[in-house]
Amino acid sequence: MNHLFTKFRIGHLKGELDKMRNHQTKDNYPAQVYSMGGQFSKQSEVAATAVALAAGERLAPRMLIMFRAILASPQRTSLLLQGVAIVAIIGATAFGQIRLNAWNQPFYDALAHKDLRGLLDQLRVFGVIAGGLLVLNVA
Repeated sequence: MNHLFTKFRIGHLKGELDKMRNHQTKDNYPAQVYSMGGQFSKQSEVAATAVALAAGERLAPRMLIMFRAILASPQRTSLLLQGVAIVAIIGATAFGQIRLNAWNQPFYDALAHKDLRGLLDQLRVFGVIAGGLLVLNVA
């Protein structure tokens, strides 16, 4: 039964996609359709859902479509650089969190030994780690 519902839904969404290609809507208002390299795109979730259902709701075909769209985009360099920057910031933040966790032991050792110089050194280390994490979280 679920298979029949999915088949009906795919058929319905393909019909909606055909209407968009023909610049029609159910209210007979002109659809906002943009041509992108021979493909049509409407600013609605119907097209995205139709493509997702037609692709079998698999991740790999969706990622391939997205990757091809990025490569075809005139802003591809900017998009790729932003993606690399996001990954770098997340990696640096994870590294800072690990360093902060490792910093706890020397700090409490300095407190336990009542070592003022060691405590001040650990507070300076904390300032560097916390300052770096603050900058990364604001970025």
